[in-house]
Amino acid sequence: MLLNEKLKKLRKDKNLTQEDLAEKLNVLRQDHSKYIDLVKQEIA
Repeated sequence: MLLNEKLKKLRKDKNLTQEDLAEKLNVLRQDHSKYIDLVKQEIA
């Protein structure tokens, strides 16, 4: 399982949206989304 897949699974297991997780991490949702996209690109 790739890092982005693990993060998504953990987030969903906790019933969190990307926005919820971003708030808990004290970042903007767009920043969280961009980070996940970056992880996907580096793995490819």
